[in-house]
Amino acid sequence: GDVRDPATGKLVAGCRKSEKSKDLLDTEKALLAGARRNNAAAPANTTLCVVATDAKLSKVGATRLAKRGQAGVLRALSPGHATVDGDLVIAMSCGEVVEDADALGVAAAEAIGQSIVRAVKLARTMNGVPGLLR
Repeated sequence: GDVRDPATGKLVAGCRKSEKSKDLLDTEKALLAGARRNNAAAPANTTLCVVATDAKLSKVGATRLAKRGQAGVLRALSPGHATVDGDLVIAMSCGEVVEDADALGVAAAEAIGQSIVRAVKLARTMNGVPGLLR
C-alpha cells in the first residue's frame, strides 16, 4: 500500500500515476474507483513491525498487544494488509512492569504508525526506486 502520514493524512510515498510520474496515485482511492491490480505482476511489499515493552505480558497479552499494534499499520499504510502484502506485527515483553493494556495498545499503534512514516522519509534511492532521502 501507499504510505500515509497519520498526523496529516497526506501521502508520503507509494504507487505513482505512471512509471515516469512523480505524482502519487492514492491506491486506496483508485481501488474504490474501480481500478484493479494485476496481483501476478504486483510486487509483494511486506512491513514487519516489532513492539517491545518492559511491561509484564503473558502470551495472550503479547498477542493482544500485537493485534492493537496493527492499528498503526493501518494508519500508515493505505490500504494496509493488501492481498500482495505480508504486513505483520510481533510483540515481545522483557520486563516485569505492570501497565494498563489499553494504554500499551494505544502507544504501540502510535509508535508503529510514526515509525513506518519515519522509515520511508529516511529511505534512500535504491535499485532505481526513488527514495525521499537522496
